[in-house]
Amino acid sequence: MPDLQLLAAPQYFLTPDSLLLRVDPTISLDPALPPPFGQVQRAYDLSFRVGWLLDWLGVPQIPGVNPEDWLVGAIAPSYPATLLGDGLARVQPLLKVLGGRPCGYHQAIARNPLYEGVDLTDVRRSHGCSFCNWSMPDVSAPQASALDLAREQLQAAELPSRSPRSVGHYDLYDSRILAHIDAFAELVIELGLPPSMFYVHPRIDEVIGARKKLDRALQRFAATGHRLFLHRVGVENLSPAENARFNKAIDLERVETFLEQIDGYHRDFPETFFCHKTLGYILYTPWTTLDDLQISLDACDALAFQGSNEWLCSTLEMDEGAAITRLAEKQGGLLVDAYEDPAFLYMTSSEFNFRRWLRPWRFADARVALFFRMIVRLVALELRRPSGDAVFAQDELFAWSARLLEANDLLGVSRVRLARALCSALRRQEAPQEPKALLIQVLTQVAGRPLRAV
Repeated sequence: MPDLQLLAAPQYFLTPDSLLLRVDPTISLDPALPPPFGQVQRAYDLSFRVGWLLDWLGVPQIPGVNPEDWLVGAIAPSYPATLLGDGLARVQPLLKVLGGRPCGYHQAIARNPLYEGVDLTDVRRSHGCSFCNWSMPDVSAPQASALDLAREQLQAAELPSRSPRSVGHYDLYDSRILAHIDAFAELVIELGLPPSMFYVHPRIDEVIGARKKLDRALQRFAATGHRLFLHRVGVENLSPAENARFNKAIDLERVETFLEQIDGYHRDFPETFFCHKTLGYILYTPWTTLDDLQISLDACDALAFQGSNEWLCSTLEMDEGAAITRLAEKQGGLLVDAYEDPAFLYMTSSEFNFRRWLRPWRFADARVALFFRMIVRLVALELRRPSGDAVFAQDELFAWSARLLEANDLLGVSRVRLARALCSALRRQEAPQEPKALLIQVLTQVAGRPLRAV
């Protein structure tokens, strides 16, 4: 959500008659803001109908136009906006190509045996991934052709000449496009678009199922200078127990097939195909066990998704309206008033993604809590991101760990190696439960020599 106080500042010269923001209805707006910022029309999803918009604008209904029609498909798209300043142009903001919905996964959470007896009546999503709190209604008529909608919007943005708003980066909101990606590629070429980047947000099984069509699309894109980016692809976890709780319906075999497929695309189409190899990963939940951690640590080398080791810090975001939050409530003892360690805030701080409607939680297994407490600090000392390190600004354990690693020339040691050693140590009954003693033991083992004290 934008900072309305900032947008209303005189230096931005914003004087609209009306303002429509996609705002969560639970967020309070400052009534003291000048008009129209203090009288914002709230709309949390994009499923606006023609009649609703005309009524809000105070415009009479249009003869021959059904007020119940979706805006997408009923109103001609237009992109007259201009990017102000060099900064926005450098950021290369995406234009969203609307239609359908961004996720086609509809497996009912209530049918998952792990959710038997869990009250799901007030969750934001009753189907799909249990941690998802994103309302995803159709933004166009279900029978509307994904390719026809894309054609209309791409033509408006690019032809007869590229709109000032477009930088040739397109976010394909409609999940149906991937199933027709070869036909979409032909459409882009037929329209004569200048070389562009297209972002899609698929599930792993959708990519596997569309392999032949992706092969054809990438060949055509490679010959014409277009690029395809698989964005926000979620593995979530390699532990069957964790993924079952996520209602994810993805197993290790599918992950391996997917990674083999995208490795081939990276090799064969290095200038055309892009996909972050770290993928979406949730390593920690309240239920995580050392066995769950071991599965991920054993597989990460073979699957080659280490990336920057951020995945070693990734915790479940327990959204207020998510089904998995209701599961934690039912089981009891997992939700708390405040996080027990600043490490829980490391990733959100690193990404500037603070979300005040998240529910703090704790680990059921104290050994996993200790593992998490230590490895996040060790990864933070590797990445050294000021925004992330800020959560440890007054943390004595973080400062001490930094001195210990530096004094013993261990700052560069592999964090995955340290994570494996930590997990192995915590499996032993005699493992120290005091963080400093545990880290000294693990670093001594990894270094193969006594440590210099600090």
